[in-house]
Amino acid sequence: PYLLIGTQHRLVGIINGHEIYQMTNYDVIPFVKSTLHLTQSQERDNRVYLAMIHRVLDTAGFYYSYSYDITHTKQRLHQLSTDNNGFYQLPLFNRADERFVWNSHLLREFVAQPELDQFCVPLLHGFISIKNITINGKLFTFHLISRRSWHRADADIEQRTLCPTLVDSQRSECWPQSVESPSLPTRLDFFPGYLPCIPPPALHPRLRTPNIIPCNNIKKFLLLLC
Repeated sequence: PYLLIGTQHRLVGIINGHEIYQMTNYDVIPFVKSTLHLTQSQERDNRVYLAMIHRVLDTAGFYYSYSYDITHTKQRLHQLSTDNNGFYQLPLFNRADERFVWNSHLLREFVAQPELDQFCVPLLHGFISIKNITINGKLFTFHLISRRSWHRADADIEQRTLCPTLVDSQRSECWPQSVESPSLPTRLDFFPGYLPCIPPPALHPRLRTPNIIPCNNIKKFLLLLC
């Protein structure tokens, strides 16, 4: 067994007073000091599994927040809190959208222990950008969030294809920072099916002309059979 630890992070920005971080480095710590007790087959499998773990964690785009649920859109958070008055009383991990929690399996045994709820932080994979811009002398905050589901993790997060899979809708929100009420923002949502996109040339399907057999040759072949 191994212990996976995020060792470094950077502050991406702040959403509604909540800090959003991106994991920039990690460490894989073995619980045993040596693997001499493993057979050759087990040692080979161990190397393969470790390579798979490093391949996933080396992929840029892991984000988390200690106080804000980044697995849900604001619209969904509002709807869930309206339907369930005690929604925000639940631990952060328990109320997250499990489709976008990439460490759900790693933390399943910890979640079963209520005293460890505060240590269970959902890890999101995707893209988050938070920028401040000035328009007509007014300062706005711009959020762009894309969530990648671990159920079907393909390359759709990096380039929009004609067949979008489980990548949550990209959305951008901007409002003057002078507006204090969160109910007043001007919100613009983008859904994958409505994005005006042109796939890269490599993704354009090409119609290949099939080999057409002349009718005369077919008739000759049938005559030979008869």
